[in-house]
Amino acid sequence: MKVNKNLLLLLSMGLLSPTALSIDRVDFGSLDYSSSETDSSRRTSISGGDITPNDASSNRLDDKQCREKIKENGMISMEELRILNGGTFPSMSAHSDTEFKLEFKKYASKCANLEVNRILDANNNHIVQFMNKKDYSASDLGIKDNDPDIAAYYTANIEEDEVKSFIAEVKKSEPNVTDADLKMKVYINSFSMKDKIGLCMKAKKYITVVNGRLTMDRNNTQFDYSRSLLKLQKKGRDGFDISKSSKLLFASPVSDNNSFVEYEDKMINDTNSDWACTKVQGYGVKKGESNNNFVFKSVEDKKWDFARIACESAKDGDIYAIKRLIDKDTGNRTELQQKIREVYSLLLTEGLDEKATEIRNDIAVQLKKLSKYSNIKKKKGRTYNKIKKELKSLFKQYQNEIVEPTKEVLARSIESYEELGDSDADSIKREAIETRVASLNETLEEFDEFASSEETGEGIEAMQRNGLTSLGKEFVRAASSSKFLSKVCLDCDEQLDIEDAEEEIEDRLKLFKTKDSGEWKNVAKSIRGSKTPMFFAKRKYESLASSRIKQHNSFVKREQERGQKACKVGFWGSLSNPTQCQQFKQGQYYRSRMNDSKMNSYQSKMDAQQANYNLYSAYLSEAQRAEQAGRGPASGASGSSIDFFNIRSSQQGMTDQSIMYNMGVDTSFASDLIRR
Repeated sequence: MKVNKNLLLLLSMGLLSPTALSIDRVDFGSLDYSSSETDSSRRTSISGGDITPNDASSNRLDDKQCREKIKENGMISMEELRILNGGTFPSMSAHSDTEFKLEFKKYASKCANLEVNRILDANNNHIVQFMNKKDYSASDLGIKDNDPDIAAYYTANIEEDEVKSFIAEVKKSEPNVTDADLKMKVYINSFSMKDKIGLCMKAKKYITVVNGRLTMDRNNTQFDYSRSLLKLQKKGRDGFDISKSSKLLFASPVSDNNSFVEYEDKMINDTNSDWACTKVQGYGVKKGESNNNFVFKSVEDKKWDFARIACESAKDGDIYAIKRLIDKDTGNRTELQQKIREVYSLLLTEGLDEKATEIRNDIAVQLKKLSKYSNIKKKKGRTYNKIKKELKSLFKQYQNEIVEPTKEVLARSIESYEELGDSDADSIKREAIETRVASLNETLEEFDEFASSEETGEGIEAMQRNGLTSLGKEFVRAASSSKFLSKVCLDCDEQLDIEDAEEEIEDRLKLFKTKDSGEWKNVAKSIRGSKTPMFFAKRKYESLASSRIKQHNSFVKREQERGQKACKVGFWGSLSNPTQCQQFKQGQYYRSRMNDSKMNSYQSKMDAQQANYNLYSAYLSEAQRAEQAGRGPASGASGSSIDFFNIRSSQQGMTDQSIMYNMGVDTSFASDLIRR
């Protein structure tokens, strides 16, 4: 718990009622309150009765009768309750469908024995009342047995009706009471509840003297912690309605003058019960303030509370609080869901374009710094590592703060757009969605153009030359996300839906992982003088070329054998099976096309390895020349200035592709028979 030892608050309980007696009363109006917070390990409990008042009576007790009734019942005012909790109101809040929670964080348990009563008003609200049932002793109040004021008070007031009545009650309940005890009881009974609480808290050291002033320190270990779960008023025909929320109201003594709001329309006119002489007030609610204290919240109100809390959190920067609310769902309340989703979309896109521009500019600055390290001989220290770290952070920031929110809003906006009916053709809502989607598309397109511009080229080359594949992957993710999500639109060229865009992004990342990252690593090795990448590129090329030759020759041989068999000439110089020969010749074109496709596939792979070989060779040659000159390479390799080893020479003996159309079988003599 947060501790603030320096904060002193002045309790505003007002002066205790004056008396002619000399006992040193506690003046709460001049009491200093130290609000430092710690939790005590001790716990006490508060009892709670389930009391329903008698039938209301139109009769009211007079002031004198009310004072006697309030004292008899031990009724507690809000201020007295507050002081028993170390100067702050105990917490009473909703807990479940059957109970509410009462929590004293700093409870002066030695000075009170509280009981909580409750009834319902006509609006389903709970009115609670606190009774202090503690029977205070002389030691509780710090009164000495030989105090002359005891006898003086008894003698001066023995003939008073109130005192006579009290003495009669004591003797009835305690027939053997001694004169000394009787006088002490009469004396203690003369004190108000406020007097008793103040004297007890001073006697039990809850209140101490510091620099000549009475002070209550909430760090005082005398205080206890108390948490109780109290039953809500019973349900029934005229009882608690679980479909409605229930506010917390407080039954104060009718004579208590305070600044809290009073509900004059709520009267408890029960002259014979514990509820006599009470007035209904807002618990801790000052006049002019709203009462937002509840002991029970209906399902409906809980939904709105979740929405309000989420919006407040979003206002403070946690916009995903609303997303959590949407994911949790607020039930079947369509109106609330629509409002929440609209607010969420607005919050996600607020200032998005400006933020995207800022991140893009920061990336450009860092890429320019990184481009200086295209010269791999340049010393790499803290600055180099800082640039890498900053770029990675920026790419992820772009992904988290621009791409992900944009993707979510695009999905929700397009879904809402598709739900619009014909009556919404010219509606403000349709226009708002169209404008929002177009704006998001434009923001993403700007990064896509930036990613493929000359502005980024040198920085990306530096990544490649230094083998920064992890950084490259984050760049590819940001670039491909921008490219494909910008096509998730309402009306644009090459339109994609969210699922298709996500697949395209995933495919591009897989390509980088399986192909590009390997090439980057090989470039980095070559530029450092390694011949290994070039050697493997040559070997892969030769392997592909050999396989291509074998595949082609195998096809040619197979076609020759099939042609000879299908178009076999008989003893008399004619085709043995003209139909079979005709079928063979008809399928010859399609088989050749299939073989063409296989050969082209091989050729594409060979061309890729040829390009890799040329690239690695160029970087290696540049590195070797730079080494001879005593410097590192300062720019990208240029294929036109390098004498390459032509790895295509391994194709010597390759049969020309045209051979696949010449099966080596002369069937022209049978053409006349076939045409018959």
